[in-house]
Amino acid sequence: MLCIDPTHSADPSSRSFADGFFAPIPDALAGAVHARSCPELSDRDWLRLGVRRALEAFPSGRAFLQHLAAAGEEPPELSHFFETLKSARRLDLVREVAVAVAASLPPLPGDAWAHVPELEKFDLFAGDGHFHAAAAHDPRIAKDGGGEGGSKDAVGHFFALDLRSHALVHLTAADQVARRKEHDMRVLKRLDLEMLRQGARKGRKVLYVWDRAGIDFRQWHHWKHTGGVYFLSREKENMALEVVGENRWDRADPRNAGVLGDELVSTSQGVSVRRVRYRCPLRGEVFHFLTTECTLPPGVIAHLYRLRWEIEPSGAR
Repeated sequence: MLCIDPTHSADPSSRSFADGFFAPIPDALAGAVHARSCPELSDRDWLRLGVRRALEAFPSGRAFLQHLAAAGEEPPELSHFFETLKSARRLDLVREVAVAVAASLPPLPGDAWAHVPELEKFDLFAGDGHFHAAAAHDPRIAKDGGGEGGSKDAVGHFFALDLRSHALVHLTAADQVARRKEHDMRVLKRLDLEMLRQGARKGRKVLYVWDRAGIDFRQWHHWKHTGGVYFLSREKENMALEVVGENRWDRADPRNAGVLGDELVSTSQGVSVRRVRYRCPLRGEVFHFLTTECTLPPGVIAHLYRLRWEIEPSGAR
């Protein structure tokens, strides 16, 4: 049995911290459909190793395992560890456990949405992609598609951030085979509704706040009507949207301060979406927000997107 201690310390209080840090894993594994019994390297220890590998500053997996051995721990065999990283079953398990752990986290202290009872039936997420430098072992790709040399593609990952708890879930990695840098909407279309709903119970709505790279009105319409998944973004400058209706909204509601209009607009893709026009009271700048969600107060729509902006530089749990 492995003894995994992320603190590298014999201090009992440090071990208690490590146990608390990894405490959600057993509960998530208990209900995981992709969990299996693996005596040589259990799912529990494999997950703990994976978290440590991501958090600790070692240049390679080999260096990480060598450090564990030097610290008196019992790392798995090098070849076995790298073989487990290729397992499709273990990859599915990581996704399943990540969603379960994120869903188990409580909201941050202080209910930021207490003044919006309309959001009680919503699960709220901010979504985005992040690209970083390629690994040392990633192949170089020549510009003409062949030959030696060339450059390495950036590695892309896409995430969903829970706007209540700030728990971060990995949605998927970008396709590096068919695309040099995969577009956000192509990534989203590869995800099934189960992944997009992030474990939300039946009857709950799931709302994603995404930047303009996440706009595809027909796909938005499909997700709304087949899975209760809604999207919110900003209007692109080159969009030709035709106003086909005006939505009623409470101008006396203080939550709608700054709202200039709440409209139904027709898109070039043949579907209608909601557009909220909003003037920022601090900067005086006017923003146009587009969404498939039509029940929330328009000021709440604007606030949700503003919160996405505020979270980006501050990070997640």
